[in-house]
Amino acid sequence: VHQLRDPAIYVEDDGLCLLYGGAGETNLAIARLHLK
Repeated sequence: VHQLRDPAIYVEDDGLCLLYGGAGETNLAIARLHLK
């Protein structure tokens, strides 16, 4: 199953980021969100 674990939105002055865990919570990732 491919799913985001414990996603959270982080707000910065210049944008938004998505933080999430993966691979059975052994990995931590962050992605910048771009809104249109």
